[in-house]
Amino acid sequence: MQASAKQLQLTVDAGPHDRHQCPVTVEAPLPGGFSPPTRAEAATAGEGPEALGCTGVQVAPVGGGQPLPGQFSVGEGGGKVALTFLLEQLAAGQSRDFLVTWGGQAPQGVQLKQIGEAKLSFAIGQQTFTTYNYGRDLARPNLYPVCGPGGAEVTGYAPSDHKHHKSIYVAHGEVNGHDNWSEGEGHACTVHRKLTRSLEGPVFAEVEALSDWQTAEGQKLMDELTAIRAYNLPESGRILDFDIRLTASEGEVHFGDTKEAGILSVRVTAALEVPNGGTITNSFGGTNEPETWGKRAHWCDYSGEIGGRAMGIAIFDHPRNFRHPTYWHVRDYGLMTANCWGISMFENDPSRSGAYTFAPGETLRFRYRVYVHGGDVQAADVRGKYLDYCAPPGAKVGA
Repeated sequence: MQASAKQLQLTVDAGPHDRHQCPVTVEAPLPGGFSPPTRAEAATAGEGPEALGCTGVQVAPVGGGQPLPGQFSVGEGGGKVALTFLLEQLAAGQSRDFLVTWGGQAPQGVQLKQIGEAKLSFAIGQQTFTTYNYGRDLARPNLYPVCGPGGAEVTGYAPSDHKHHKSIYVAHGEVNGHDNWSEGEGHACTVHRKLTRSLEGPVFAEVEALSDWQTAEGQKLMDELTAIRAYNLPESGRILDFDIRLTASEGEVHFGDTKEAGILSVRVTAALEVPNGGTITNSFGGTNEPETWGKRAHWCDYSGEIGGRAMGIAIFDHPRNFRHPTYWHVRDYGLMTANCWGISMFENDPSRSGAYTFAPGETLRFRYRVYVHGGDVQAADVRGKYLDYCAPPGAKVGA
């Protein structure tokens, strides 16, 4: 089939694993006559969120089948875009050809809704999936609530045993001698500066925020640029993708060796805690704190029952992350955090320090996927969903 100027051919290869409701992203050329802004151009438009390039895209199986909605986002430069769609089903070893057509009306998918001055919710259909909270009264931005099947909240917020555990957040306990983990006296903090861009559409919504890590006295320590993406998936298996960039913008930054840290941390709701019937599982089959705390693993999952319904939440560590596979500071009482810093504690060996010093201007990039699912770790195919993330289907644009 010959593609027109507003079409392109696409081949998707499942590889050695079955795929189901799997996000697929491929770099594609712009259609003729279309020129969205680059990210750099959009960023100059002002302080508020800027919508970056979303239009109607149909991804139709060649040979018949229901067309799938597609969505693109612009890259760092012009000429190409990142085209994303959700692959509904493709068996291991199989490939499928698609015809991508640009233009037309995009169906409703994931919407960003501003709530007051410092809350931005991700709504899938008419249901709120999660909300990004970035008020300056917070010690650091967080995502709360995070909703699983039936709208049940799978994360907890400021429980009595650890008030600083606020659902999903980014923090570290020793930054140039300052504590940006707890909320004890004299703690450091992460202060939201601005939303640098936002994007919503039929396949996903994404927000990117720039924040300052600061001492208790207001001295800036470093920059944090975090992008959060939510996909238009059923409530039985929803995904959040995090892209976190920490930059030593003010000079050298020292991250100390401590367990009180996590580039990405989750505090689960009380019903999922191990004493209440929940189960921790890691990628090697370890269960609960004795077999998962301080251990390295590609992913970690917390599952249990909420209101009599099985569900859970997992964090996937990206293969390109610093010190992958990460260590896990994960506790039976409900904390699950990807912590690549506290090595001396995890290994019970003071000679093995996990401390790291950022050179002035250096950026460390961390990517994670959070999988909110129905069922336990087996029923939700957490292992397979991790493979979707770290070894996605092959996708190639044809002539």
